[in-house]
Amino acid sequence: MPIQLDLSRSLRRWPQVLALIGLVTVAGGLSRAKADAIVWDGEAGDGLWTTPANWSGDQVPGIEDEVSIPESAEVVLHGSQTVLALVNGGALWVQGGGDGNGAVLTISSNAVNRGIIRLESVSSTWASLLFTSGKLTNSAEGVIEAKTGSGGPRSITGHLVNQGLIKSAADYFPVLGIYELDGGVMEGFVGLGGNGEVRITKAPSTPAPVVLWGGTRLTTDNPPGVELWVQGGGESDGAVLTICSNAVDGGIIRLESVSSTWVSLLFTSGKLTNSAEGVIEAKTGSGGPRSITGHLVNQGLVKRAAAYFPA
Repeated sequence: MPIQLDLSRSLRRWPQVLALIGLVTVAGGLSRAKADAIVWDGEAGDGLWTTPANWSGDQVPGIEDEVSIPESAEVVLHGSQTVLALVNGGALWVQGGGDGNGAVLTISSNAVNRGIIRLESVSSTWASLLFTSGKLTNSAEGVIEAKTGSGGPRSITGHLVNQGLIKSAADYFPVLGIYELDGGVMEGFVGLGGNGEVRITKAPSTPAPVVLWGGTRLTTDNPPGVELWVQGGGESDGAVLTICSNAVDGGIIRLESVSSTWVSLLFTSGKLTNSAEGVIEAKTGSGGPRSITGHLVNQGLVKRAAAYFPA
């Protein structure tokens, strides 16, 4: 029996099919649009993040936008701004007090810095802060710097992977969260703040200490070429480094205070093996207790310049 088609019925339904196809096409177009980065072009000429004409599409980036700042750009950010992702190749200044308020840049996903990110205030003691919910990679050519300016807090909060340079001329510049050392260096008064985690992927080519303030945790080995400085008093508090599981020290672990008589202590939950290349040292600094608590296997050197250093 031949198949009969109800052509009139099919034609009556065709507008619905076309509408559905159109909806899918629009949805796909929106999806592709969201994936396109908003690029800084600086056409307004004032250098301000908050000026729409400085961005492709003449719109200030929002919480669902990926942002790209090219190498030649100089951008000043005021107030509180949130974006999905960031690739910075230029000079980005998170400027506290520029509009009479603190300045905060929040990145809800991942970010890469190949240029300069500068945290500095220009009036009163307004904050200049950087937050990331994902991973911020400071590449080999990248610089993140905190300057004193007119004062106020400076900090990075989140997961920071450092392949470049983190430096501070400010009084206190903490990384709050996870600090992953991947060949980069810290310079000046900058360190990992309280309750932070330090991971070491690669030692820097030029030795430089990783300063640890408050209560921090080491979740990897400490390889040759890396110095972990457990710095009591660096943030007006004692410093305690806890090694969460078995670990090997092939570099330097230094226990030393810099103010008052704050403690600089080392705890291990598992076994800490100080290898043949490893050094654990207690220095007098400004005074205060130094100790190692836990299971220490010493194949290297444990030394003290402090008055009393029990292990």
